[in-house]
Amino acid sequence: MEEMIQEIRPGWRPITRVKPKAPAEYFKTYAIASPITTHYRTASCTEVECPHNLKGWVTKLDVSTVNGASTANWIRMHSGRSYTYELKGVVVTFVFPPGQKCFTEHKVSLQRPELFVVQGGDWRGNPMSLTEYKHKNADNWVEDFSIHQDKIATAHQRG
Repeated sequence: MEEMIQEIRPGWRPITRVKPKAPAEYFKTYAIASPITTHYRTASCTEVECPHNLKGWVTKLDVSTVNGASTANWIRMHSGRSYTYELKGVVVTFVFPPGQKCFTEHKVSLQRPELFVVQGGDWRGNPMSLTEYKHKNADNWVEDFSIHQDKIATAHQRG
């Protein structure tokens, strides 16, 4: 049975790993990293197929409150949207027809491509300080990985 080791970092869950049979400098790490999407841009209602833009929408406001009266006034004076309205008591109902920009600011993520990375060492580090290499595409990364695996298999066969 393989010998196991446990890596413990403060604030992290413990990680149990198989104890490597060689030092870190004999390893290469192949990784495909999919960058977390943290960048967004503003998008139009049409671009995101906004249901308000496609079907229209209704906004009901209680104009007896400060917020309701303020919002109703903004819609009338500054929104630039077309609408019909109905006032029943203290509730005003605005009906916005389809085909116009809604009041929501839509955002779409900027997709970033995967990174096909080869690093020296393994999870213990890169003791030879080999430079990280980023392949331009998956095919080159797979070819590099295949060549490396072939070298390992050849060395293993030779003993």
